[in-house]
Amino acid sequence: MANQLNSAQGIDLKALKTGQVVLTRLIKTSNPDIVSVELYEGGIVNTTRGTSANAEGQYDGLGMMMSGYKGFSNTSGVTVAWQNSTIANVELMLGIDDLDIDNSIWEEFQTKNGRAKEMLNLNILNPIAVYNPYSNEECNIRFRAVIVEVTAITKDKFKWAEKQNIFDEDDQIQAIVGKFAKTAGPDGDVIRYNGEVVYRDVKVSFCDPSVETMNHTFLKSDAIAPINDTVNVETGELVGEYSEDLD
Repeated sequence: MANQLNSAQGIDLKALKTGQVVLTRLIKTSNPDIVSVELYEGGIVNTTRGTSANAEGQYDGLGMMMSGYKGFSNTSGVTVAWQNSTIANVELMLGIDDLDIDNSIWEEFQTKNGRAKEMLNLNILNPIAVYNPYSNEECNIRFRAVIVEVTAITKDKFKWAEKQNIFDEDDQIQAIVGKFAKTAGPDGDVIRYNGEVVYRDVKVSFCDPSVETMNHTFLKSDAIAPINDTVNVETGELVGEYSEDLD
């Protein structure tokens, strides 16, 4: 099925089911030729948790035994990914005849930090790339989100700290932990792996239509203090929201 603008209209992004993907919007960056593509995907399972990786013939004990308890949710939440792309490549990949990104009507919005940004809503349900600009070939591949958890601080995060006028390395690390570290729910404890702070990077990727589960990299969390039972018991996480892009 071809990509259709606003085909996801009316769908609750925070309640996407496993495998459902929505290309929500494009966000302008400081480079006029580059936009940040925003993608929501539902039901990505953290495979480091014993109740999540069910082998054939095995069943989720947590879901069966805690089902119905107040505050318990056995869903895997929603993952939000951002990836920079040239405007020309977005148009080629989506293959929508009447999509003219440069001449579309962009809306202004404010980030959580109060910065003014411009966005173009697309709201495409289960988007596919019909053309591969890299190989210059037609294709039929799905947009997907891929999670990679790491303990090393990447260069883009240090660049983000410099843009906040933070130049002392220790102060940069402290700011980066506060901004980007994986936590057990909002305002929860920082999650660690072998004592090291875990950072979750989420990128837009692609796969053949036959691929159900993408290859994600999850780090097994060190033991943390119990969290409030209104947090998702399965994942310990809530839906991410848009924050500053790192470009």
